[in-house]
Amino acid sequence: MKSNLYFLSISALMGVAVFSGAIASHAGAQGETVEPVILAQSGRRTVGQINPSRPIQIEVINAGGVPITSQLTQPPTDERLVAPGNRVTFGSLTTSYLPTPIFFLAAPEEADIGLSLSVLTEGNLVRVVIGAALSEVPGSRSMTIDTNGAIYVF
Repeated sequence: MKSNLYFLSISALMGVAVFSGAIASHAGAQGETVEPVILAQSGRRTVGQINPSRPIQIEVINAGGVPITSQLTQPPTDERLVAPGNRVTFGSLTTSYLPTPIFFLAAPEEADIGLSLSVLTEGNLVRVVIGAALSEVPGSRSMTIDTNGAIYVF
């Protein structure tokens, strides 16, 4: 029996299913093709785009019920606590404080809490909406803006 392994990545934002994974297919004894089987899930897809040559502002909104610590690890900044219902900003839309690449990290203040993270863009304003989420894997979430302005969430 012949087997092949293919990798597939399909993702979306805001209420659309996120799917990514390895797919295996194999040919049966008579040479017929059998439908693919999902083996694993993980993924990376652009969730937004900004103009990296213009000033960038990142607005972090805590839409959940637990305090969240947010921080840029590149360029490095101090940790900022975002209380439920509040927001903090990094950078400015009038002055270039944030060169790309930008690495953002958000972590819950409480152990055993997972986070959901949604990214919305308006020009070079990047809104990061964070909330507590039911998760088997608690902990932090991250976002990257690469040198071309593409935004990724992990």
